[in-house]
Amino acid sequence: MLEPQILEQLKTYLARLPGPVELVVAYDERPVSTELRNLIADIRAASPLVSVREEDHELRPSFGIARPGEVPR
Repeated sequence: MLEPQILEQLKTYLARLPGPVELVVAYDERPVSTELRNLIADIRAASPLVSVREEDHELRPSFGIARPGEVPR
């Protein structure tokens, strides 16, 4: 989904993370959720410090960022 140049920039940014982070996501069945899944997968693949946790949330699709096990912001 991400263009190669943007993916490389993202990898450079993520390499500077001081520790692991989780992308906490909530999906539904709409096409926009498919796009979000693809974006989240690209971000996850860009760094071993990024993990993904799916949760049920009233706002779907949506995502937040958190330290592992914490409430997303």
